[in-house]
Amino acid sequence: MRSKKLTSVFLSLICVIVLITPVIAQDNPEEILKPSRAGVQDKIERVPLEQRWQAFLDSKNWGECVHEGGVLTFPQRDIIISSASEFTQVNVGQPGWVESRVVAFERAEMEAKAKIIRFLSETMTTERSLKLFENAGWSDGSIEEAKKMGQVEETLGRIGKKSMALTEAALDKALQKIDEDYDPEKYNNKSPEELKTIVENTFRRRVKAMAFRTLIGVTQLYSTEGKNGSEYQVLVGVIWSPKLNRLAMSLMNDEYNIPPVKPGKKLSQQIPIKDKILLGTLGTRIVIDENGHYSVLAYAQAQPRRSGPSRTQAALQTAKQIAADRARAMIVNYIKEGMTMRNEENSRELSREFSDMSVGTETVRKYEHSLTGRQVKIRLRGIRVVKEWSMAHPETGQTVAGAVIAWSPSSASLSKQIDSTMKNGRVKNKQPEKQLPVSSGAILESMDVDTSAY
Repeated sequence: MRSKKLTSVFLSLICVIVLITPVIAQDNPEEILKPSRAGVQDKIERVPLEQRWQAFLDSKNWGECVHEGGVLTFPQRDIIISSASEFTQVNVGQPGWVESRVVAFERAEMEAKAKIIRFLSETMTTERSLKLFENAGWSDGSIEEAKKMGQVEETLGRIGKKSMALTEAALDKALQKIDEDYDPEKYNNKSPEELKTIVENTFRRRVKAMAFRTLIGVTQLYSTEGKNGSEYQVLVGVIWSPKLNRLAMSLMNDEYNIPPVKPGKKLSQQIPIKDKILLGTLGTRIVIDENGHYSVLAYAQAQPRRSGPSRTQAALQTAKQIAADRARAMIVNYIKEGMTMRNEENSRELSREFSDMSVGTETVRKYEHSLTGRQVKIRLRGIRVVKEWSMAHPETGQTVAGAVIAWSPSSASLSKQIDSTMKNGRVKNKQPEKQLPVSSGAILESMDVDTSAY
């Protein structure tokens, strides 16, 4: 009887434990959400770059989008947008991969700009040709073949090797007339009868495209990166608008004449704080500063050279200086960049049927693509470094050095004033310049932007 009571008590305890366990779990939501959060994060990180780009555009509520000529236009906002993606040429994790990643960003930016210049104007040249050659003959089977073989044997026996060489030279000359790309090496092991072409079909295609334009006011709008299989892909989106064009013209003419708008944050406060966002942001971004003026922030990166432990910091500092110069160049390319795009394709399909009924077909395609930016020289005032940083890239652990360069009308005005004072040899009473504070394996996306600046 007592054992039955103990058994019932144990069963009751087990039931209580089973019932209490979910309640305890509910008191600790972190434990419940951990697997689901990991799954959601993993799902987000596997989203293709093109889908992330589209999600970014959808979030801006710019109205109806029109796809035309390889670019996107938003008639309600009078803007032109394009994007392009590239892959690093260095395998992930290999020496120089960070530099290859930076190059991939610049290549993607140039390709995105090329889509805009092609949309604006391009010249196409095309040429095609089709040629059929037939040299048919009929015989009565083996008797005729034996006769031909007897004639060939008698001729070779009588004339010898010298005649054979002359025969091959004559065949080479005849085939050269038929095919200007004829290579006798292809037919070294073939007999004279096999070399007799009875049908030849040739198709040729030539396509040339050229576009040239000086782009003023085209800036990066968005960038993202991540692994695509075993390769590493980056995507860059660029934008042009009348506002951006006007700001670029102001910088080019060294005369800011745009009326103030609703003030924004200080430039230093618009730089991303999170490491992943800072690492994922490259190129120029247009922002509105605390004075309501349109300003430019340029983000650039570089990889420190390989060095010993005693020279690590020196190599890192040099890389930051390189990044700062690259950022300055980005501002210049935003202001003005003359680009020429050239594409040329030459294709040929050659099919031959020989008298022994064998058939050979060769298809050759040559393609050349080039993008050339013209040298641009612009005098910039008031450019200043507002942030330098370094961190390990989460994909490889390799060190990345970066710099953020800023231009604003107030800094340009101050630079002009100081320059004038130095030239005139007089120092005016002025308030001291405020120093801006510098704040100290993943999918990376660039900073968000205030689209009112575009």
